[in-house]
Amino acid sequence: ARGNFKCPTGMSYCPWTRACSCPPGQAWDGRARKCTGEVTTGCWPKPEPKTFVDVKVKLGAYCAASPYKIVKYDANHAYCQASLLNVVFLAPLEIDAEISLLGGKLIDVNASISLALKNVCGGLAGLYLEGVLDAVALFNTNKYGYAVRPGDVVGGLLYAVVDLVGGLTCSLGLGGCKVYDCVSYCTKGCKNYIDVKGTIGGYISGLVGFCLDVDVILVVNKVGGILTITVNSLLCIVGSLLRSLLGVFNCNC
Repeated sequence: ARGNFKCPTGMSYCPWTRACSCPPGQAWDGRARKCTGEVTTGCWPKPEPKTFVDVKVKLGAYCAASPYKIVKYDANHAYCQASLLNVVFLAPLEIDAEISLLGGKLIDVNASISLALKNVCGGLAGLYLEGVLDAVALFNTNKYGYAVRPGDVVGGLLYAVVDLVGGLTCSLGLGGCKVYDCVSYCTKGCKNYIDVKGTIGGYISGLVGFCLDVDVILVVNKVGGILTITVNSLLCIVGSLLRSLLGVFNCNC
């Protein structure tokens, strides 16, 4: 099943939400079974430091096309455009000069970069899973222990239940090998879910504008509060598949 996985019609895989997503600005309409709403075009809006008043360091706005491709926020730069492949975020301003010097080139985390920049790359790496098949292996099979039963999700869709077949030990209890398809229809209860504004297929618009502060990621959650997620906990999930990350970013899992 893994090899022929396709996102639902109208959705594409978004590495930052580690799930299938509608185009920016849209969300999944469960009844109509399609993406609806107005598509966001142009650049992502510039995030506001005042959203995160409790952060004690000065913050700058940045854009990323991967955990290792980062630029200062510039409405015209390719990395800042509203897309499932890009995010904008706030991070300590102390990385500013270094980011300017790099000019959007690939950052080598094993080279001599500042600890501040390495922390930023680590935070982004915890949110990011490049390939859809990696996401399927991680969140839709029980190989790594992150699959969830249909009854464990909130606001899930009836048609989002998949049968795990083909040599997988079905240790998920009742209902044989049924798991909720967290990659296609990510929702609360899924291990790839982050509590940001939005609904299934529309989380990228709620995630952008997050704040990276040393070892935590701060997001505005559904009810408008600030949610703190430890970078270590995110890296432990992604790192169970991409083992090398655990050493690079000194994780305790």
